[in-house]
Amino acid sequence: MDTSVLSTAGVDIGSLSEKGDTVSKVDERLTLLTVEQARPSVPISRGLFYEGLRKGEIPSIRVGGRILIPRARFEAWLAGEEKPAA
Repeated sequence: MDTSVLSTAGVDIGSLSEKGDTVSKVDERLTLLTVEQARPSVPISRGLFYEGLRKGEIPSIRVGGRILIPRARFEAWLAGEEKPAA
């Protein structure tokens, strides 16, 4: 049974990279994204996005109290190339 945040919200991860690709609109020199920069790329609520981060379903790292999202891993995840952490 798949209980990931995205499947619960009815989002097909493979279709995300085909949409407006909001990540590409963020400065391409940035290798780490903030939650605010990455979240518009995924059509789920803010709360579900944070739940996905907490569960390890959305790739991220913690630096102090900040949550940062490695751009390359996030883009691979959006394209369905990277699987969530177990």
